[in-house]
Amino acid sequence: MMDKNTFRKMNRAKRDQMSEEESQVKSSAILEQLLKLPDFMLADDLFTYVSFGKEVNTHGLIKSALLFGKRVYVPKVLDKKFMEFYQIEGLEELLPGTLGILEPEPKKLGQMQNERKQIMIVPGLAFDLIGNRIGFGAGYYDRYFIEHPNPNLKKVAIAYDFQIEEELPADQFDIPMHRIVTEKRQIRI
Repeated sequence: MMDKNTFRKMNRAKRDQMSEEESQVKSSAILEQLLKLPDFMLADDLFTYVSFGKEVNTHGLIKSALLFGKRVYVPKVLDKKFMEFYQIEGLEELLPGTLGILEPEPKKLGQMQNERKQIMIVPGLAFDLIGNRIGFGAGYYDRYFIEHPNPNLKKVAIAYDFQIEEELPADQFDIPMHRIVTEKRQIRI
């Protein structure tokens, strides 16, 4: 089996070779499925990344969640190891931060709350059929899940279908997803 870095390089290259139009068409198909998910519809709070480059676009998701009256939280990298999620009320509040990725001003900290219905949209470069993910290599999300345990949090990955592998190498600290949504299918774990 290939190592994590090989999967990262391979899928990043495939993603970056897509045309802008192909990326938008696939992102729209993924968003359409995501908005129909019971986990999304019933959620009080949405924790999501802010898309950058050719990642699955989350701007429409953020706008839709705000229109539906959900609290929306997006990440801000605080240092080389940690990130936190902060509430936003619109995309216009975001400013270029780490690596040029749009980030919130650290105003209202997002809290993992077991009594609230919460969903987190998780980015990555590769996923497998049992929910394992390979991120970008910094470990921010896995550390976040360990630091902020919430057994009720629904972790949903959104990805292009070519990012799905039969099996990926996984470490003991890797946190699996509950569901993966691509433009072609949903994989429920």
